[in-house]
Amino acid sequence: MSKFIKENWFKIIISLTLLAIAISVVYYLVIFLPKRNLMELEQRKQQSATQLQQQEVQQVADQQTVEAKAEQDKQVADQQAEQAKLGQQKKVMDDMRTIATEVINYTPQQDLPSKIEEGFCWISSLAAPYRQDAWRCMVGNYIYDPCFNLSQNGYVLCDVNPKTRNSGFRLKLTEPLPKPNAPVYKNAFNSPWLVELRDGTPCFISIGASAVVKDIRANYICNPSSNDESYLMGDLKSGRVWTAEKANLALKDSDFIIKSSENVIIKAVWR
Repeated sequence: MSKFIKENWFKIIISLTLLAIAISVVYYLVIFLPKRNLMELEQRKQQSATQLQQQEVQQVADQQTVEAKAEQDKQVADQQAEQAKLGQQKKVMDDMRTIATEVINYTPQQDLPSKIEEGFCWISSLAAPYRQDAWRCMVGNYIYDPCFNLSQNGYVLCDVNPKTRNSGFRLKLTEPLPKPNAPVYKNAFNSPWLVELRDGTPCFISIGASAVVKDIRANYICNPSSNDESYLMGDLKSGRVWTAEKANLALKDSDFIIKSSENVIIKAVWR
């Protein structure tokens, strides 16, 4: 045995060295490398989880910042709207202290329009039911209300604007006038057939179908057939100085909404 070792010691050393190398390689490939890869994978998972958590925290913070900014903007807008409303109300109140609304019982002018149409009146005026001399009349397919008695027999005056000279037309009656028969509803005298706002805008009472917003009817139409058409919502507020809520309307999902509104002073009313 000793002789064998002496004769082959070099080979034995080489073999043992190769065996050690082989064992090291197997350990590296089978145990160390998978374990290291597993550790690196765990580290990457932890880093990803940490990054995801940080992103979620940042997203929550960003959302809170956006919500806080939106709430702040809303509060500023509400404050500005409230200040504007208070300013408008103050202006109305200041004006009310000095200017009284003129209430006019309309009488057809002496200078009658030359334009003449033919038609008939079948019922008392619905726009001015408190008058015995006002009528609801028809010319062709068009309805005019109110039309007023004239001293000229067989004629009434229709489509008149008292602020405009020679406005409207004389309606030559093809049938006799009926007996006055329109019911006088409650607060009828607070619903004149024509209103003039402080800025000169004319508003005519709306008879028949009209826009409704939150159960409040658009009772008057201002500047009809123009690009600046607006409405007076609900009942007029009568007194020494008459006021109303003037609104611009829009359609949204088949319903009317108020785009903007303001309290306005009424300069004159015609009954």
